[in-house]
Amino acid sequence: MFGFLLVLLVPILLVALARRNREPQPIVNLMLAAYGARMVLQLFVRDLPLFSHGGGGDCVFYERMALSFSRLWSYSGVEFYTVEQVPEVGNAALPINLFAFIIYLNGGETRAGCTAAVALCAILACYLIYRVAVDLDVDPEKCRKILALTLFLPGYLFYTADMYKDGIVLFFVVAAFTSALRLASRFNPGTMFFTAIALWGLWYVRHYLVFIVLLPILVGLVGLGKGSVARQLIMGAGAILAAVLLSRSSFVADMFSNAQNTFERATNNNAILYNASGGSGVSFDDGGQAFGAIHLKVVYTLFSPFPWMLGSFGLQFGKLDTMVWYYMAWRASKVGRVLWRKDRPLLLMFLSFLIPLTIAYATTMANVGLIFRQRFPIVFVGILLGTLSWSRLFSPSNELRRPR
Repeated sequence: MFGFLLVLLVPILLVALARRNREPQPIVNLMLAAYGARMVLQLFVRDLPLFSHGGGGDCVFYERMALSFSRLWSYSGVEFYTVEQVPEVGNAALPINLFAFIIYLNGGETRAGCTAAVALCAILACYLIYRVAVDLDVDPEKCRKILALTLFLPGYLFYTADMYKDGIVLFFVVAAFTSALRLASRFNPGTMFFTAIALWGLWYVRHYLVFIVLLPILVGLVGLGKGSVARQLIMGAGAILAAVLLSRSSFVADMFSNAQNTFERATNNNAILYNASGGSGVSFDDGGQAFGAIHLKVVYTLFSPFPWMLGSFGLQFGKLDTMVWYYMAWRASKVGRVLWRKDRPLLLMFLSFLIPLTIAYATTMANVGLIFRQRFPIVFVGILLGTLSWSRLFSPSNELRRPR
């Protein structure tokens, strides 16, 4: 019963959010249509044999783990299980516990209820990009088209119409990054609180991304280029002091150790060979080194599957997203050149996220299908950058307005 109520509650929340921000009706319609499409797809999409391994995927594992957790809770009470207590959850503690809680309240399995939560996160991620684009003086009609584009990207639609974690990951990444953009123009305790929640959530869904999004957040906190000199000095000194204090913390040391262990496991030859053995696996002549043939790995990380590649129907399907990404990446490159002349601090915020994450994923590149999903944060932040090509940034006499 709770799962059914959640399915009905999500569109109410979306409408309430849109009304609170005084969005025009087409924006409300887009979000509701995107939610409806995902709820229809979840009825059958898992059973479609789209890939070389058939249907399903890690969504099945998350569902089974969530069912196990909900049964345990019925005997011992609700508890947030992490990798320390249950090693099998790995980096997906939050989505599994979230699904388990929905199942627990429902009194049994509810794929629709769990997918409703994923769909909500997926739609909110796109909405945050839309809102920041509007605040950055992008043409409203273009913003609406970008919202429609991101909401209905076929691959993204597929991976957010079931119990995958990709929509949840993207929501926390976009929440943290867009908060950094807002902090750059105005320090706000509410934004800082929202950022802290995003970082916490990200730690329990794909923890190594915390270290990536911290870079633009730090740039935003210092307020380079837009904040006062006093703010830059105070925040800069505060960041140095915080770094010194945190460097002596055992918790932070454990975080870095965890991240290092994750990197070593991901770039281990056995892991690379395992990922490469899949239906869309690729191999590089890198001498067994993570940074070997890095230029080719970066190209595959950003732009595969290529138009000429053969493979499963799922691989061919993913080319639709990739073609859109090619176009938006081209527009992003144009924006980058203009920002270099007009607003280097803003360019730094984008590059401090995009470049480290691209390199990090490139060192583990071994499977086109896997990297297609992993790079959603790169693609969506890149799309936001490309969207600025329709802003006042390209007017000769105007500068870009910062979001608030």
